[in-house]
Amino acid sequence: MKENNSEWLNDTLPDKIQKNDNKNIVKDFEEKDIKTNKNDTDTINGKEKESEKVNTQTLYDLVKKIKIEETSIEDKYLDGYIGPNCNKFSYKIFSIPGLIFGPLYIFYRKMYLLGIITLFFQVLLIAFINPYISLIINFLIFIFFNSFYVSYAKRKIEKIKHLTGSKDFANIINICCEKGGVNKKAFLFAFLLQIVILILVILYFPSNSYLKKFKNLIYPETIIIKNI
Repeated sequence: MKENNSEWLNDTLPDKIQKNDNKNIVKDFEEKDIKTNKNDTDTINGKEKESEKVNTQTLYDLVKKIKIEETSIEDKYLDGYIGPNCNKFSYKIFSIPGLIFGPLYIFYRKMYLLGIITLFFQVLLIAFINPYISLIINFLIFIFFNSFYVSYAKRKIEKIKHLTGSKDFANIINICCEKGGVNKKAFLFAFLLQIVILILVILYFPSNSYLKKFKNLIYPETIIIKNI
């Protein structure tokens, strides 16, 4: 085929054009054909790759959308359980009410078992070591309460979802609001219980000098008897 093309070009073109030029022209045509074929295959492959990218992007968008919807629902459950101050627990590291009220604030947030444990240890520190050292309980609550309470609320929500056995959003929200939130009566009860325990410890188990001073303030006549 190459020889026929060169002979045809020699016949048709002027005499000034040599055979080498004819061969170069044929080569140019062949190279152009190869390039066009490559371009066609590249465009086809490019379109296939673009379609694959579009498909992967659409799947990614769908998965992302589903995850966003699930997280938004979980956030609503968390809002229902914790209450209107949910953002403070999620974004603030430290708990100022925990520092001020200590175990009483744990009772206020309906964490009764943890409240009893912390109150018990605080009373032991007051009775047998030092009332000022007992403030370490408040300091620990100040540091760890927010993160612990959020994880605690999430566990409770999962338990509520498991016990209900349904995916009814309104039903789960109502149960979360009922089980979570705050309890003012528990706060008052813990406050009175703490005062009663401290009075009993001061009167009957004054094991350190600080508690003895408090006892002498309550019963000053004991000092008079000792002086006589």
